[in-house]
Amino acid sequence: MIQLTQKSGRIEITLTAHRLGDDLCVFITGGDTPHLGALTASSPTMPPKSVVFDTHKEYYVTEMAAGYLRAGFMGNAVVCCGIHLDDIEKQEIRDVMELSEKMVRQLCARLEIESEN
Repeated sequence: MIQLTQKSGRIEITLTAHRLGDDLCVFITGGDTPHLGALTASSPTMPPKSVVFDTHKEYYVTEMAAGYLRAGFMGNAVVCCGIHLDDIEKQEIRDVMELSEKMVRQLCARLEIESEN
């Protein structure tokens, strides 16, 4: 298991990645109410496919993460995300995306190191 956390102001996001053999399941959660808002599945041989629950916008995070994983990870991957902040502001939305992308890049770097060993 790989666990990463990023914080900015009142935003705290955690990425947890679980290996399932050659595959990967990633959870990105945080804010006031962690939940499941969207998920995206991908593999090196198929385009990402997303499921979005109700009006949630977490697919922006899951699709970004799946894109990085598809480019550098050789197995199947599922990214699940639920981040809720009460009265979120536009800058906080940008911060959520930046923090999430930073953690996904860190995850990809760790996976690359693991594959070399």
